[in-house]
Amino acid sequence: MANYTLYFKTLSPVSVGTGEKFSPYSDFVIEKNFVHFIDKEKIKAIIRSKPNFDELIDLYVAGIATGMDNNRSHFELKQYITNTLKVPLSEVTLRKHQASPSVKGKILISEIIKNPHFQPYIPGSSLKGACKGALLYDWLKNHSEGKTWLKELLDVLSKNNKDLIKNKTQDLQRAYTNIQVAFADSSCLAREAIHIYKTIRFHIHQAKDKGTPQFVEAIAPENTFQTEFRSKENEPTKVFQALVQLSQDANQRDIEILENARHKSPETEQLLNFYYHIQEKLTDGKICFKIGSGKGYFFQSIGLAVYYQAKEHFGKFLQFFHPASKPIKNHNEFPLTKVVDADDFSPWGWVQVDTKPIAKIPQFVSLEIGLPFELIHESQEKKEQIKQEIRAEYLKTSTKLKKGTMLDAIVVQSGKPNKVKLMIAPNNEPIFDLKGYSSPLEEGKIVIVTIEYNEKKNQILDVIFKKLK
Repeated sequence: MANYTLYFKTLSPVSVGTGEKFSPYSDFVIEKNFVHFIDKEKIKAIIRSKPNFDELIDLYVAGIATGMDNNRSHFELKQYITNTLKVPLSEVTLRKHQASPSVKGKILISEIIKNPHFQPYIPGSSLKGACKGALLYDWLKNHSEGKTWLKELLDVLSKNNKDLIKNKTQDLQRAYTNIQVAFADSSCLAREAIHIYKTIRFHIHQAKDKGTPQFVEAIAPENTFQTEFRSKENEPTKVFQALVQLSQDANQRDIEILENARHKSPETEQLLNFYYHIQEKLTDGKICFKIGSGKGYFFQSIGLAVYYQAKEHFGKFLQFFHPASKPIKNHNEFPLTKVVDADDFSPWGWVQVDTKPIAKIPQFVSLEIGLPFELIHESQEKKEQIKQEIRAEYLKTSTKLKKGTMLDAIVVQSGKPNKVKLMIAPNNEPIFDLKGYSSPLEEGKIVIVTIEYNEKKNQILDVIFKKLK
């Protein structure tokens, strides 16, 4: 049984939780877009050193237990540390992590898996589950035995025989168990890879938040890790093919749902742009898939297989395997909601994998002509050909800027947000944050944008992504 080293990069926040939650009354303080996790042992040692020990410990214990101080006001951990104990916050901070702007208030934060040194990692079981799910989808879609199982399931569903359906699901469980792959836990990432995010459940067709927001520790995008993969029957190439097939089909289904949303909003467009970005990666041969929380319904192999291979039976399938409190009126719109980042509306859990290390952000880009570094040394003829194909053009001199004006822009700084240089004129190339595209774009990439414009002040207010050029 051969061993392989696989290399990963996070494309959106990734969270594999422990099930535990941190409390604002005992565990952390939010300050200036950072969450400071408190060293409780240091707090106790400081309390013991004070002459009014009994009073301080009573206040501390009551605050943790009830969230109230002795005056029945809300207990403020920061005020207790800095005003009551009179020590700086930094003195009792065990670790601190960057937080999204919407992370604020008296909230609970869900914990992710970490080692004893607070370094996050991805458990092998999560990677194993994702890959087995992809291989099961391949079995259902491309193998005669899997196709037969799916046909038989749909037959017993039409008869509404619960015992027969139970037998068929047991058959599927056996097929899933027989898929033999093994992953070691991933390498540990630096503490700094952890960010704190707010997630919301976004209603696709109403274009608004639904349900209670969640606050979560997660591994931020553009972080890398590696792990060991072992399988007797499935080499990485076979697993990669299955992952790409599942990701392409699931991603395409998400795009279809968003493109056909009953109510479009800027947030809908941001989500779509992310999925277009993933679609572009998959088309270019990159292996991308989802792990951890927020995967979404269509990363479940059987539901996706039923939808694409027997769409007319999908409603019946949902009634049995996904009973809802309210009847689903239009099965083509299912699912109605999606878990996304509250600040940039990116979906969660996307990673890229390869058999060689993956760069965090593409480097060595010629901004002048928008060419990758390796092409600079190609023949002049080839350079000119590529340059012509992707050339950014200035606005025509007769074009007057106004709201909705469409023009070329070049990405000059990759990130969230990306920064772009507007191609207005040779002596007028202002740089703006790019709105409406939630993922980092390659530096040098040419995009087409529209502008929000104040004609009275002759001022560009916002620059919004339209499409890639």
